[in-house]
Amino acid sequence: MIQLLKFKFGIIANIKIYFTLVFFYFIQSRKYDLQIISIEPNVNVAFESVKRLGKKYPIHYLPIAVLGHESKQNIEIKKLFFYDQSISSSLYDRGRPIDERKSSVCVGMKFGALWDQLKNENIIKDGDLFILRMNCEGSELGVISECKEKNLKPLCIIGSLGDVLKIHGEDADNEVMSLLDSMGTPYHYFKGEDPETWYDMISIWRNFAYNFKK
Repeated sequence: MIQLLKFKFGIIANIKIYFTLVFFYFIQSRKYDLQIISIEPNVNVAFESVKRLGKKYPIHYLPIAVLGHESKQNIEIKKLFFYDQSISSSLYDRGRPIDERKSSVCVGMKFGALWDQLKNENIIKDGDLFILRMNCEGSELGVISECKEKNLKPLCIIGSLGDVLKIHGEDADNEVMSLLDSMGTPYHYFKGEDPETWYDMISIWRNFAYNFKK
């Protein structure tokens, strides 16, 4: 019996797509010549993934937040907002019900300052090839503008930039897209909780990661 995979957007009737998704994300074993730098202030969200990935790759986990473009200092203490019925957290008040029991303060760093510190520890170099897997809940413009300022060019950005528009408005969103265009950096929308984005990501990942496969 073939059981179709049912996502929130309906039933995937294409059996080839179904098996491709299952094989790539849940069955296939693959390894790449890379290291992972994970930046996530919410330890509870990151812990299991860091532990799992650490079995295959060198991984550096930093329990801090990345500051947005409006921050004046390289390092700040910021309130980390948690929301009801959600595991997500943000440096920005999203106008949604806040779970004050979980909300706390955290250390935030600008991406450029963080990059410099990683260089000082010989974890990365300016010429290293890297992919940005990013969903910073509003800090994305800060990351991209710092890349531009330091002449860093990610192979691509994978994630969601939608919070820039939602939190900072149309001008900030236009600035993000203009920066990416000037840097020649492709952006690919992907959210782990949105299965509609999974299939297209397979070919994108294979394209960028093929040369690093062991």
